[in-house]
Amino acid sequence: MSTRSAFGSGSNAFTKYTPIHLDIALLITGKMGPFRQLGALLGRRKAAILAPETTSAPTKRRKGAASKIGAAKRPTTEPASVDHLGRPLSEAALATAREYWNFQRQFDSYSGGDKGTKHSSQPIDLLLQLAQSRRAYTRHVLGVTELESGTRTYEPPYVGPLTVDDLAAIAPSPPAAPEVQLAQPDQASEPVLCPEQLEVVELAANGRNIFYTGSAGCGKSTVLHAAKKRLRSMGKNVQVLAPTGKAALAINGMTTWTYAGWTPGHHKRPLKELEEAVLGCAIQERFEKTDTLIIDEISMVENLHLERLNAVMKSARGDDSPFGGVQVIVTGDFCQLPPVKPFQHCITCGSDLIPTEEEEETIHRCPNCEREYHDSDKWAFRSKAWAECNFVHVHLKSIHRQSDPGFISLLQKCRLGIPFTQDEVDTLMAPRSVGTDAIKLFPTRDEVRRTNEEAFARLKNRPHSYTCLDEFVWNEDEHPYLESKSQTNLDNSLVALNEHRFEPRIEFKIGMLVVLLINLDLSEGLCNGSQGTIIGFERYDEKTPPRSRHRKYIATREEQLQLFVEKQLQDRRKLYWPIVRFINGITRTIEPECEVHELGYHRPYSLLCRTQIPLAAAWAMSVHKSQGMTLDRAVVNLSRAFAQGQVKCSLSRVSIAVVEAEASIYPVRERHAQAAASLWINIHTLPGTHPLAMKKVRTTVRFVSPLQKIARVAEGVRVDRMETIQEYAVPPWVPRLRPTLEADRGKAAEMVNKISGIVIATSSSVKKGIVGMGGLARDTLFNRTSETVTNYAVVLGTREEQNPYTAELAAIAMALEKLPASICHRHITVITRNQSALAAVGRPRQQSSQSIIRQIYDLARLHRQKRNSVTFLWIPAEIDFALGSDAKAAAQRASKQGRTPDSQMPQAKSTAMRLAMERQRATRVLPVGVGKFSKAMDAALPGKHTRDLYDKLKRREACVLAQL
Repeated sequence: MSTRSAFGSGSNAFTKYTPIHLDIALLITGKMGPFRQLGALLGRRKAAILAPETTSAPTKRRKGAASKIGAAKRPTTEPASVDHLGRPLSEAALATAREYWNFQRQFDSYSGGDKGTKHSSQPIDLLLQLAQSRRAYTRHVLGVTELESGTRTYEPPYVGPLTVDDLAAIAPSPPAAPEVQLAQPDQASEPVLCPEQLEVVELAANGRNIFYTGSAGCGKSTVLHAAKKRLRSMGKNVQVLAPTGKAALAINGMTTWTYAGWTPGHHKRPLKELEEAVLGCAIQERFEKTDTLIIDEISMVENLHLERLNAVMKSARGDDSPFGGVQVIVTGDFCQLPPVKPFQHCITCGSDLIPTEEEEETIHRCPNCEREYHDSDKWAFRSKAWAECNFVHVHLKSIHRQSDPGFISLLQKCRLGIPFTQDEVDTLMAPRSVGTDAIKLFPTRDEVRRTNEEAFARLKNRPHSYTCLDEFVWNEDEHPYLESKSQTNLDNSLVALNEHRFEPRIEFKIGMLVVLLINLDLSEGLCNGSQGTIIGFERYDEKTPPRSRHRKYIATREEQLQLFVEKQLQDRRKLYWPIVRFINGITRTIEPECEVHELGYHRPYSLLCRTQIPLAAAWAMSVHKSQGMTLDRAVVNLSRAFAQGQVKCSLSRVSIAVVEAEASIYPVRERHAQAAASLWINIHTLPGTHPLAMKKVRTTVRFVSPLQKIARVAEGVRVDRMETIQEYAVPPWVPRLRPTLEADRGKAAEMVNKISGIVIATSSSVKKGIVGMGGLARDTLFNRTSETVTNYAVVLGTREEQNPYTAELAAIAMALEKLPASICHRHITVITRNQSALAAVGRPRQQSSQSIIRQIYDLARLHRQKRNSVTFLWIPAEIDFALGSDAKAAAQRASKQGRTPDSQMPQAKSTAMRLAMERQRATRVLPVGVGKFSKAMDAALPGKHTRDLYDKLKRREACVLAQL
């Protein structure tokens, strides 16, 4: 076949290009063999290629749906709106398809012999551009940033040229009015910027690197959009980023991960490898075209994540300036939430970091290159990249979201850690009607789970349950150290995936509030965190099995999806997928999703896979999940807020009209009283060698000190037999015991029934002012209840000296002590229902019963020297088992009225504290203004200047200054 006949009669412009030239063009763009992509690229002209001389009339375009994947398609007369799988096209895919057919029309003019049409591109260039557009369209359809070698590409559906009406609809807005007009009332189409917001926009227009911050509602997002519009009107390429998909959706941007072409697995790679991987790919082109980078919610961006992005952009752009010379604008509030799970991988070598609990903070160490990362350095502003940027700092002070001045003042106090007044506490605690569908915000996932379970039980519809499918694909040759990842729980789920966001087993009912756990369709607003309600279930059809949305590890993912379906069909004849109507009005059938996690230092990686329906109950939500959202109705529970910023973040998500702060927020006066009583008790529990223990409260007539007033109130509390609290209960170098806390009822009952060896059950009881303890140990080897190794019932003391916590610890210690010395090479399990006691054993601190905890550690060490294993297990009180009932009965016998303590034990500090607090509440002798001046001074001292001052002083001088 000649070149002429192959490309149509009269194509003089094409006679000098042979098939070899075309093959080279396709090799450059498609990385495939000769003519393999040529047939797909020019497939719609197949008839003309086979019989060019006989085809004189224009080819008719077929109507209807797209043909099979990979087959040649004729352009339709109507612009297409779906891809080859029938899914709606995104704006990016439509634009790429329009570009592709524009190039195709130019190519047609050459191959059709239209000599009168002039083009800037030559035919070989058009072929290159056609191939590039085809690959770009395939990337948009598959939702990936880069195609792997050998990936099949798809021809875009026909999209016609833009009409005059189309151009009018998408024409850019008129130029922005002069700055003096931005604040005029008649500019109602855009938010009115206040002077401090205008200052940020001006700094951005001048090319400065900016960090602007402020409380929730100060207009940070408004400034972001204004700065973005101003910069783009200047012809700059502006990329808007956020750390999470939810936050990125709110600002019409993308995540920092997507911008860099990363997944969490990329952090496992050495920095040098990340820098090299970006060279020569589409990501480098994206970096090179970027003029300005705007990053929202900077408080959740980790130190090393920002460092990696800085280094990679420098490498890609060939510029050692910060971020390769790109203007950087960051915004957020560091008084809100910190980065989630910081310091997972070393930036130098990519190794998994090992966290170590030190006295003051957690230190993450790299086992490979021995680098250390302190937990206090997790923030973005502690990174080198932050210092290099030399940001201009702007603090936005005007609040626009909340109109209630009282609520704004409350948020500011909460943000800065200033204690609430009694009136402010009453405002928060006042009951309000927020409706039954209000989201409850909790600091911990345990509280979220419990609330969701209770709401689920109230639905009367038939549940549909789904059990996850876990798989560990182990590359044993490269990663022999990962063998432990194959360990499974009792339900056959992998232990390594216990913290996975997909639940091992989940149930759904019609009417259930749910939240989406994946970015399903960002163009439709369906992302990680989207909320909705289950309105029905769609039956599974074998003809349309669930397919993977990701191309990476597609074979593994689709195999897992098929196995997941087979697993669900094992115990049922019909399988249904939940149908969810989201709050934005979109209704979707949610199919299973397979998430793959890479493990190991070397390729090919080992893989951890979990397949499950990507939904979770949404009656309650964690505070972390709520950041970046503005909720209409919410109930905020702050009783277990553990991270600074959680309270402020949760309250700032809602308006004062519907916020309800429930749970344990102690009034300011109550907290002062508690601190006073704690000081008095602490003084009397210090070791005799401590300087404060040798001091006495001196009585004065002219000035009665607050401590003297506290002493008068606490005179009735006995401190002569109080226990001594040492600096630590167990030396830091002693390995900590690791109790098992099993809250799941089903798992706990199953674990109790499967325990073998020496089983010890302990219990405590308080009855009519007497505290008792009891316990017994049995050997399950004989499987007979008569084989009791030991049992006891002991009176510990009165309620004014002891409590159930100290009694439970004493019961555990006595059980270990009473075991026969002949027991060796056995498994010993201690079961208790007192969670706080076992928590103290796992993390011994300066607290009550230090001596008993120390005794438990010593006894456990002695038993292990005899080759016994010692395990501590907590189970919920509602789990019934015979041994636990016997132990409870023994404790109740010990606490009968009239019995006297078997031995004199020191008075528990926690009990003395309780008695002192009761007296404090009754007398309220502590003045309201105590400590007010000291708190004002502390608030006035900037933290940085104070630290600098302390650093310049000697240790003794710094201690004296701190006391003053």
